[in-house]
Amino acid sequence: MASWTVLRPPVLPVWQEAVPFVVLLVELAEGVRMIGQLVDDAGERVPADGEVRIGAPVRLRWRTDEGDQVLPAWALRPGSAG
Repeated sequence: MASWTVLRPPVLPVWQEAVPFVVLLVELAEGVRMIGQLVDDAGERVPADGEVRIGAPVRLRWRTDEGDQVLPAWALRPGSAG
Protein backbone atom coordinates (compact mmCIF):
# COMPACT_ATOMS: atom_id res chain seq x y z
CA MET A 1 0.00 0.00 0.00
CA ALA A 2 1.48 3.31 -1.09
CA SER A 3 -0.98 5.68 0.62
CA TRP A 4 -4.45 5.94 2.13
CA THR A 5 -7.05 8.47 3.22
CA VAL A 6 -10.47 8.61 4.82
CA LEU A 7 -13.14 9.81 2.39
CA ARG A 8 -15.65 12.15 4.01
CA PRO A 9 -18.44 14.31 2.55
CA PRO A 10 -18.93 15.69 -0.01
CA VAL A 11 -19.10 12.56 -2.12
CA LEU A 12 -21.11 11.20 -5.01
CA PRO A 13 -24.78 10.70 -4.08
CA VAL A 14 -24.47 6.89 -4.33
CA TRP A 15 -21.97 6.90 -1.41
CA GLN A 16 -23.67 9.58 0.72
CA GLU A 17 -24.84 7.06 3.33
CA ALA A 18 -21.54 5.13 3.34
CA VAL A 19 -19.07 7.83 4.41
CA PRO A 20 -16.63 7.96 6.06
CA PHE A 21 -14.65 5.09 4.52
CA VAL A 22 -11.01 4.30 3.80
CA VAL A 23 -9.58 4.54 0.27
CA LEU A 24 -6.20 2.97 -0.51
CA LEU A 25 -3.64 3.72 -3.21
CA VAL A 26 -1.89 0.43 -3.98
CA GLU A 27 1.23 0.03 -6.09
CA LEU A 28 1.34 -3.33 -7.83
CA ALA A 29 4.62 -5.22 -8.41
CA GLU A 30 4.44 -4.16 -12.07
CA GLY A 31 4.50 -0.48 -11.04
CA VAL A 32 0.83 0.22 -11.80
CA ARG A 33 -1.06 2.11 -9.10
CA MET A 34 -4.73 1.45 -8.36
CA ILE A 35 -7.20 2.91 -5.88
CA GLY A 36 -10.02 1.18 -4.06
CA GLN A 37 -11.90 0.99 -0.80
CA LEU A 38 -10.52 -0.90 2.17
CA VAL A 39 -12.71 -3.97 2.78
CA ASP A 40 -12.66 -7.11 4.87
CA ASP A 41 -12.48 -10.65 3.47
CA ALA A 42 -16.25 -10.65 2.91
CA GLY A 43 -16.02 -7.48 0.78
CA GLU A 44 -17.61 -5.21 3.39
CA ARG A 45 -16.09 -1.79 4.07
CA VAL A 46 -13.71 -1.58 7.01
CA PRO A 47 -14.67 1.23 9.43
CA ALA A 48 -12.67 4.43 9.05
CA ASP A 49 -11.51 4.13 12.67
CA GLY A 50 -9.47 0.99 11.94
CA GLU A 51 -5.69 1.03 11.92
CA VAL A 52 -4.00 1.21 8.52
CA ARG A 53 -0.31 1.69 7.78
CA ILE A 54 1.69 2.57 4.68
CA GLY A 55 3.45 -0.49 3.30
CA ALA A 56 0.90 -2.97 4.66
CA PRO A 57 0.41 -5.91 2.27
CA VAL A 58 -3.04 -6.13 0.71
CA ARG A 59 -4.92 -8.42 -1.65
CA LEU A 60 -7.41 -7.59 -4.36
CA ARG A 61 -11.12 -8.11 -3.71
CA TRP A 62 -13.97 -7.23 -6.07
CA ARG A 63 -16.87 -5.33 -4.53
CA THR A 64 -20.28 -4.42 -5.91
CA ASP A 65 -21.07 -0.94 -4.64
CA GLU A 66 -24.41 0.73 -3.94
CA GLY A 67 -24.70 1.76 -7.61
CA ASP A 68 -24.26 -1.88 -8.77
CA GLN A 69 -20.77 -1.13 -10.11
CA VAL A 70 -18.16 -3.86 -9.64
CA LEU A 71 -15.01 -2.10 -8.46
CA PRO A 72 -11.58 -3.17 -7.19
CA ALA A 73 -11.19 -3.04 -3.43
CA TRP A 74 -8.40 -4.06 -1.08
CA ALA A 75 -8.28 -6.27 2.00
CA LEU A 76 -5.38 -6.24 4.43
CA ARG A 77 -3.51 -9.53 4.54
CA PRO A 78 -3.78 -11.28 7.91
CA GLY A 79 -1.44 -9.82 10.53
CA SER A 80 -0.77 -6.60 8.59
CA ALA A 81 -2.94 -4.09 10.50
CA GLY A 82 -1.45 -1.63 12.95
